[in-house]
Amino acid sequence: ADGARAAEVVAEVSSDLGPVDTLINNAGIGGDAHSFQESDLDALRRIMEVNVLGTMAYTRTVLPAMTARKSGTIINMGSYTGVRALPPAVGYATSKAALVRFTDSVAEGVRDTGVLLFTVSPGMVDTDMTRGIDLEKLLPGVAFTPISEIGRLVQGLLTKDVAALSGRFVHVTDDLDE
Repeated sequence: ADGARAAEVVAEVSSDLGPVDTLINNAGIGGDAHSFQESDLDALRRIMEVNVLGTMAYTRTVLPAMTARKSGTIINMGSYTGVRALPPAVGYATSKAALVRFTDSVAEGVRDTGVLLFTVSPGMVDTDMTRGIDLEKLLPGVAFTPISEIGRLVQGLLTKDVAALSGRFVHVTDDLDE
């Protein structure tokens, strides 16, 4: 969530590899798997800082060069919880809902520049953050998404003609061709 650090990282990457053509904002934390009434305000603040302000910091850093070049893609890793209630994770779900609105708002603001933005919902991914979750209790019938499926979706967003979808929330099971 540190704008100065985001600028340093982007400057270093640009110096080493050239301009940033694709930004995937993938950092995220949970940490509030209990009722909202039991939530710690500092923990909720930290979730919003990492999941929302971090994404904003990096997007703000790369966007001017992308719009000047009239090309670039920004993918914000969201969650299905950003569009559906998840009572035991209000902070996480709220942060992911904020990403959905952030993405479509920025996309609309740069609609005519050639820069595309998407919120990608990768499904339930087997990570350190999700391993401790009682998946069957929290989300009955939901299974872990194979990493290859997430890669397929991201590759499609980067290689197909999807400009008309800019700003959209795209779930890993969505068919881009449809």
